[in-house]
Amino acid sequence: AICEGPDGNLWFTNYTGNSIAKITTSGTIATYTSPSIYLPYGIATDGTVLWFTSAFNDRVGYITTTGSVTT
Repeated sequence: AICEGPDGNLWFTNYTGNSIAKITTSGTIATYTSPSIYLPYGIATDGTVLWFTSAFNDRVGYITTTGSVTT
């Protein structure tokens, strides 16, 4: 899954990599991992943070544009 984040970058889930990543407008890729991110499936924004779902443990969480994860 992929969406535009509140910071103007593209954010996406890396299902098999157990991570969430962003592609900046300049083309740089940054990857964020956490034990709370396991098989991330969907991603969407509410204009402040990016919400994601986990296909494995039926969790919902969010990640800030600085990479802080909460589930």
